[in-house]
Amino acid sequence: MSTSTFKFLTIRIGLALACLCGVLRLGIASPHFTRQYEISCAVCHSAGPKLNHAGDAFVRRGYVLPHWEDLSTIDTQDNQIHLPRVLPISIRTQAYARVRRGEYIDPQSGATVANTAYDIQAPYRLDVLGGTALTSNVSFQFNATFADRSISPYQPIDQATLRYTGILGTVTIGQFPISDLMYARRRRLTVQDYLPYDLAGLGHDRGVLLNLDLIYGALTMGASNGNGVGASYELNSPGLARSDRIFDNNNKKNYFARVGLDTEILKGGLFMQIGAGANAAGTAQITRTVSGVDGSLAVAERFYLYGQALLVRWDDFQRTNVADTWYGGIAGLDYIVDAGSSFSLLYNYVNPGTLAGASNLYRGIAINAITANASHYFARNVRGIIEITTDFLVIDNTRYGHNNKEDYFLVGLDVAF
Repeated sequence: MSTSTFKFLTIRIGLALACLCGVLRLGIASPHFTRQYEISCAVCHSAGPKLNHAGDAFVRRGYVLPHWEDLSTIDTQDNQIHLPRVLPISIRTQAYARVRRGEYIDPQSGATVANTAYDIQAPYRLDVLGGTALTSNVSFQFNATFADRSISPYQPIDQATLRYTGILGTVTIGQFPISDLMYARRRRLTVQDYLPYDLAGLGHDRGVLLNLDLIYGALTMGASNGNGVGASYELNSPGLARSDRIFDNNNKKNYFARVGLDTEILKGGLFMQIGAGANAAGTAQITRTVSGVDGSLAVAERFYLYGQALLVRWDDFQRTNVADTWYGGIAGLDYIVDAGSSFSLLYNYVNPGTLAGASNLYRGIAINAITANASHYFARNVRGIIEITTDFLVIDNTRYGHNNKEDYFLVGLDVAF
């Protein structure tokens, strides 16, 4: 058996063994791993960017395979340093043409300020993805977004973590989407996002995670600042401003946990987060509680059915001495036809609950929309997309209501290299 054949078989065996482990869905798989390990994207992806079970396990193990030093690092004649053979960076970009009901309505007057039905969004996003194993236990990953700030709600470096992986589990510190504990949004097949997550305060934040592997799943516990990744505050002293900064302006952290079942076919979990957030007027920090249940079913790496339900409670959100609650979730179906095509459905739903009659912007958080996506793969890393979203909400002409429909039709490309 040749050396190259032996290496290839070692990688395949390593990935198969990795499938037996529980998964923490953090990290970004990207094409530079194909260059590092000289394997097809299909080993880890059922359809890019969606990971299969082997790809999930590879991420959880910190991008480490058996004999990873020999396969992916340069020979420095020093076994105390491991440098990737290729720069561990990939590029991902998306470009779309979209036809939609594109009204912009002034939230103060309720008047239509702009109405653009046709929109060319290119590049919609330009991401630099990176990640690599630094030792058998320590790995690093990041995502940097370079795009017009008006279309990207995140900071340029919106995700970056260092991770230590041991026998019992993983410790992660950095900034990441809290929602990735359930479903990694950057790996979805639809352009449409999982909309309830940001409304529930489960977007990008800085924090620390402890993941303990169980026999058929994992227990994840963590804490985060609670104010996202966009805010930082300068430290001052009486005479001289300090050069360092803090990333939180209060001592109230968000604490969260998820206990999950993880098998090759069935996954699911219970999630809860307790922390602080701004009230409707932005004048005070109030207690916010998010609870949720999620589940997914995978059949033969071709059919993926998944769903998430969330219940959110804000204490005295509108300064009425009454708690406000709303609920919502997502449901999705991905069908991987073959190496050249896939079809996806995504349903976003939010019921505003006690906020339905609010006299502020939170009256308009209601969502009832379904998205259909058809993708054609010109190559495993070059995807053509046709997508349509239908908004089922009834128009609410009040100042803070659902003033116009948000349907759209989209055609575009999603590429990574």
